[in-house]
Amino acid sequence: MENLELVMKDISDFERIKNESRALPVISAQAKDLFRKAMPEILRLVNEKFQLQSQFEVKAPEPEAMNFIQDAHRHLADLLLGIYENNLFEKLVDEFLWYVSVFTSRGFEKDYFEKMLEGYIFAIHALIKPPESGELTRSLNWIVRRLPVFFESGGEEKPVLTAEQERLLSLLFDKKRSETWEFVSSFLEKEPSVERVYFDLLIPVLIRIGKLWESNEIGVADEHAATAIIRYVLSKIQSLLPAEKTVPYKALVSCVPGEEHDIGAEILADYLEMKGWAVYFIGHSTPEEDILKSILDLKPDVVFFSMAQISRTTEARRIVQRVKDMLPKVKVILGGRRAVAAKKALDDICDAVVDSVMQGYKAAAEMVGQNA
Repeated sequence: MENLELVMKDISDFERIKNESRALPVISAQAKDLFRKAMPEILRLVNEKFQLQSQFEVKAPEPEAMNFIQDAHRHLADLLLGIYENNLFEKLVDEFLWYVSVFTSRGFEKDYFEKMLEGYIFAIHALIKPPESGELTRSLNWIVRRLPVFFESGGEEKPVLTAEQERLLSLLFDKKRSETWEFVSSFLEKEPSVERVYFDLLIPVLIRIGKLWESNEIGVADEHAATAIIRYVLSKIQSLLPAEKTVPYKALVSCVPGEEHDIGAEILADYLEMKGWAVYFIGHSTPEEDILKSILDLKPDVVFFSMAQISRTTEARRIVQRVKDMLPKVKVILGGRRAVAAKKALDDICDAVVDSVMQGYKAAAEMVGQNA
């Protein structure tokens, strides 16, 4: 079997296929519709085929890993739908590289990815007739032929943390809630700036925690425990620091429907409150109709949606359009790294697409007035 060394040998190869991906043909509306309707059956066939092949051809995963694998197959189906529906083929390489990085760090080798992609190709052809099946599998066949390049890439380099960030990370992984707060409060005493605490301490550490999970250096329990402690720290900061001033503006902060990662949205909501805004924070896992009802009741000046997965682009477009139809004067800002990645598909419908809490706040302040 081919030795899979995750070492960057020739970055030009990776950049070349990224450029090639931009030329992948747009998929027809009929093919998109058929893929969405067939997704549950496609996933069923992919999982069944994988389980069968894992007994004979692929290095079999441990039984407890099967749920993780099936969740990953669903994630890939969602990702493909987001890319297909919004013509984001230039993002296919970066998103699939993330997929490869997560799974190779957990012991999966090249044959897994080959069989997984073949499973999708088989399922699409089994459930969708030509020519739409050919449209949908073209990009998957394209990836299969270029898989070696993904394994030659080392992915993103982790930025170096400061001494304070390293100390906070250590306390979080030791699950020392009280000591974590003492450390953050002492940092705040030395640097009496909420911006420094948020943007130079908490957010960089949260990003590093996510990267450590991706590379399998920490488990889900460690990630959840660390995030829970950071939420506790955020609540303590909120209780101690009064708003700098009161401004006559209202904001509703929510995740895009279906999005599960809401810590960034929570930080933004807290920051807006500190800046004197009246804030209604919804978070994640809230049904779309409930979000829309809250917006209609509150009539905020600005609505913020957080999007951490490119697979949620279609849902983001839909809810933003519904907000605009319901309250045309409301400003809508979409935030998150994946929102920026999907900016081409969102720019025409949002008032701003931002990649950070500070950018979101500044964009909102400019939209509503100089005193925000």
